[in-house]
Amino acid sequence: MGLNRVSITVDQDKGEVSYSVSYWVWATYCLGLGLVIALVLAIASAVVPAIPGGTTNMAIFWGMIISWCLVFPWCLIPLHKKPAARCLSLILEEANNTVRY
Repeated sequence: MGLNRVSITVDQDKGEVSYSVSYWVWATYCLGLGLVIALVLAIASAVVPAIPGGTTNMAIFWGMIISWCLVFPWCLIPLHKKPAARCLSLILEEANNTVRY
């Protein structure tokens, strides 16, 4: 399941398999990547000379950094949950079909 933590429990008496998924590893990766990108852009903005009309442009620049690097990952996390759950269900279903008792 990639960067997710999956815990699988098998109840042989009931013949059931249950699972729980933690997305914090994936969330940490998204946020870390966003922070690295923000850091690179911050360094680049400090090195590159100021653009004419600086204050307005810099406000837009930092607004974009905050939205794309810090807010957007929190939007990706809920969007990732449903496809990841569907993928895990398919993996478990295929494993169940290939197991012979």
